[in-house]
Amino acid sequence: MEKSKDKLKDRLAAARLKAGYSGAQVARAVGMSQPSYSDLEKGIAKGSTKIVEIADFLRVRYRWLVFGIGEGDLREGLSVVEMELLEIFRSGTRTQKMAILKLVSTNRDTTA
Repeated sequence: MEKSKDKLKDRLAAARLKAGYSGAQVARAVGMSQPSYSDLEKGIAKGSTKIVEIADFLRVRYRWLVFGIGEGDLREGLSVVEMELLEIFRSGTRTQKMAILKLVSTNRDTTA
């Protein structure tokens, strides 16, 4: 697996720009202050407890965003239906997510 030579700050800015958001919009969406988010993009802060939420909001892979490993775009290769299912799953509670996983696992076992 190939590792990117750029830094977190570079990948963060690139992902945000590609997604079409301002730094303030990302910060607000993940519940952090805009200055704290800005510090990430400037390279002043090297990480954040909100990095998983940022990756999720920007629709990029966590491993790519944090470590530069692999491809970044989470949407790559997904159909519209798969993206819709992913959105439904992401917006659910933990209980709902577990129920979905159980349903899918049960149906996969019976169709194999």
